[in-house]
Order: sequence, then structure tokens, then C-alpha cells
Amino acid sequence: LESCCLTFSRLVEQLKGSPGILMELCKDGLITNLQQLLLVGSPTVMTSNVFVMILRILSTVFKHCTSLATQFIKQDASGTIRSLLVGNKSPVELRMPLSLLHRSSN
Repeated sequence: LESCCLTFSRLVEQLKGSPGILMELCKDGLITNLQQLLLVGSPTVMTSNVFVMILRILSTVFKHCTSLATQFIKQDASGTIRSLLVGNKSPVELRMPLSLLHRSSN
């Protein structure tokens, strides 16, 4: 997983000046797959380095290709971010004081 994320990270960094090529790269579900990795990636499978790489890939793609950012927002980006910050808590639990999820530094 780490090698694959590193490859995409480097590829996106090299292609950031070409929004059309970034769109082509992402057309078969790269954004959706990265979003799923963020949601289901447990610390035993995904190290903090991979987690950060995925966030950087998404950040770079969205900064240079706003239509892909719009696609991500339509794919429940707020739910993904909430899940990353506080886990899968019910609305009742969210009214209580929250603690952020801990990520190991593997």
C-alpha cells in the first residue's frame, strides 16, 4: 500500500501543472478509492506516513483541479472528515464533549 501511495503521490506532484491529465488520472475512481482508504484504513494496515501521503495527494489534486474537488464534496467529504476526526459516533454522542482519534506514528 505504501509503495502504491508513494507512486501516486509522485505522479500527482509531477502532473499538478496539467489539470487535464490529472482529470484523466482520476477518472477511474482514484478519488473514491483514496476516500475509502481514509475511512477504512486501520492503523495496522495504514501507517501514518501513508495516511499523510493520501491527504497530500488529495490536496494537490484538488488545488490544481477544482472540478475534482467538487466531485469529492459531492461524495460526502464532510462525512469523511467528521469520521476521521471523531470516528463513527451517533448524533447524540456528538453533543457530548469530543476527543479526537489517535493515530499511531508507525
